[in-house]
Amino acid sequence: MSDAFSGQWKDLAAAFLKLGIMSYGGSAMMGIMHAEVVEQRRWLSDARYLEGVGLVTMLPGPPAVQLAIFVGYARAGWRGGILTEFCFMLPAFFQLLGLTLLYSAYGSIGVIQGALYGMGPVVLAIFIAAVYRLGRSTFDAPGQVAIAVVAGVLVAYTPFGIVATLLAAGCAALALGRHRVQGLIAGLVVIAAFALIHWLQDVPALALSPIGGPVGSDAPSLQELAVFFLKVGAFTY
Repeated sequence: MSDAFSGQWKDLAAAFLKLGIMSYGGSAMMGIMHAEVVEQRRWLSDARYLEGVGLVTMLPGPPAVQLAIFVGYARAGWRGGILTEFCFMLPAFFQLLGLTLLYSAYGSIGVIQGALYGMGPVVLAIFIAAVYRLGRSTFDAPGQVAIAVVAGVLVAYTPFGIVATLLAAGCAALALGRHRVQGLIAGLVVIAAFALIHWLQDVPALALSPIGGPVGSDAPSLQELAVFFLKVGAFTY
């Protein structure tokens, strides 16, 4: 593992610094990362990369950063994962910090508002292109397309939730494959569990409640901000 890291760390750092500086669009970064890691550099196969996508989607926290860790670990062990995480994350942190300071000082100026307004359509276009590129390597059977469409409808128009939708999609894949009975049973369990949780709304759930007083109250303390976003990172999928 040591030899793997010493021989790979420069390439890993360069690739993920580039991705961290130039990649935008939230989860669309996973599609951009696919183009860099799989199509251009041939570091991972499509199947291995999609394993990583499936894994990080099931974990709390930012999936694109976790996927960078996955790629780094697959190439150069745990130190490669740490390196790719920081190289991918720090450019965005400093860019966002700079834009926040700029907006706080000059956000009311028409030129700044117009520039930020114009970024929205560009980010959406990048997102669509990245999702399309990732989808080309993911969908190789009609059943996968059907699962994706149904999952999108569930997330967008029902209270089913992302976690329950992911679990149900996994059960559907089992049912459409070689494990039909196990997939159907697991799917029924997921639906029953969701119905029970939805019915017991008075029982404390994982849903987060805002910390602090109502809008317009005193600004939250640094500790309150830290606790709130720790909860967000721990329970957001």
